[in-house]
Amino acid sequence: MKGKFFWFGGIIVLLMAVGVTIALAEDTVTYYACVNNASGTIFMVEENEACKNNDTLITWNHRGPKGDQGNPGIQGPEGDIGPVGPQGEQGPQGDPGLQGPQGDVGPVGPQGLVGLTGPQGNVGPMGPQGEQGIQGEPCILPEELESLLARVSYLESHLDFDGDGSPLSEDCDDDNPYNYPGAEEVCDGMDNDCDGEIDEGFVLQTWYKDADADSYGDPEDSYTGCPSQGFVNNADDCDDENQYVNPGADEICDGVDNNCDGQIDECSGAGCEAVAHAEVSCVNGECLIISCAVSWYDTNQEYQDGCECQDDYYEPNNGFDQAVDLGVFVDTNNDLVIVNGNIPSESDSDFFTFFAEDSIDAGGTDSFWVSFRLLNLVDFLRYNLFIMNTDTSEIFCVDYQTCVDYPELQLYTFSEDLYVNFSNDSFDIVANQINTSDNSAMFIVEIYPDYWSSFIPGCLDYQFEIANGYYYVWQ
Repeated sequence: MKGKFFWFGGIIVLLMAVGVTIALAEDTVTYYACVNNASGTIFMVEENEACKNNDTLITWNHRGPKGDQGNPGIQGPEGDIGPVGPQGEQGPQGDPGLQGPQGDVGPVGPQGLVGLTGPQGNVGPMGPQGEQGIQGEPCILPEELESLLARVSYLESHLDFDGDGSPLSEDCDDDNPYNYPGAEEVCDGMDNDCDGEIDEGFVLQTWYKDADADSYGDPEDSYTGCPSQGFVNNADDCDDENQYVNPGADEICDGVDNNCDGQIDECSGAGCEAVAHAEVSCVNGECLIISCAVSWYDTNQEYQDGCECQDDYYEPNNGFDQAVDLGVFVDTNNDLVIVNGNIPSESDSDFFTFFAEDSIDAGGTDSFWVSFRLLNLVDFLRYNLFIMNTDTSEIFCVDYQTCVDYPELQLYTFSEDLYVNFSNDSFDIVANQINTSDNSAMFIVEIYPDYWSSFIPGCLDYQFEIANGYYYVWQ
């Protein structure tokens, strides 16, 4: 390879004498040349060949190694749309579409011309002679026909098949004795007076089915026309299958709108039978007792019995401060009293007080004997006894059970000359026969239901006895 180079301040300009195409390789190729310092001519030399006449040796790389691919450049503006390409081949035929609606029938075309009459055919052979027919009735002569018509006219003017007085010739319905000229026209869908009109003079109206025959119609079953049996002229029934349900019925307690006013059991005691000593109300279609008169109780929850239990006359009597005073019981008088009462509810209790007086007998003996006992043993009743100190007004228990029920009280300690006896239904305080002490005291009795029982029946009657005196001995 030989060419001419020009050296300008370190920049080499090479003018190739001949056009030589050098195949470029992927790797870098180093070229060697000598530059004549006087003329600037460059001569290519081999790698190890030395320059002559003190020419300058130069080298350069023809091509470096292939670098990494650069980042893509910014997309240029969209080019113009090219011309339309040639039409493609025709695609396969698609499925046939749905059939459209049938078109209107076209107008009738003009009538065609009448064809020419064809030639007359030959006469056919004569058929066989038929059999001789039956001889007919002789014809009615004019005078006989006139007589027959006269007889028919007579019959029409005299016959009356339904017996309503109008002959066949005048009656428009000779099968119905209620339809004839002069009859009263009624609204029944027929021409009653034979004037050619039906139900003239009547205004047709709407009629409603009355299936339960309570005179009130069903608004869902009606017709417009003349009245008929089983239909009425109102639509006021709210239940046409129940004759006891209509606007004229009384509201009763049954969960039904009896009087068709759109409300159910609207009156508090609607249709509820009155019962003794009770205020009643209809609740969810059932009559219930909602309250009792003063001193009356509904203990058995039976509606027909009402408030059947009347509290005893001791009320109010539910505490020490409301106790009923039974009076003074003197031992020398052998005083005794029987008390009757009842407990109408499990929240009730009755209190009684009495004063037992200890008097000294003339002979020096003491008959002080205070006794209490229940005369009817009721399973669901209990009693408590208390004794009051008359000097300090303190209340003490008399028996152990009372102290259990009233733990704030102390058990009363009797003097040595008193004898105390307890049983399930009785209590006794007995003084020694020879006793000079005064054991007079105020006693308190409480009767109450057994709160610990699993069942407390109502209106529990009780009876107890109190006595003071030595004469009394329990039987």
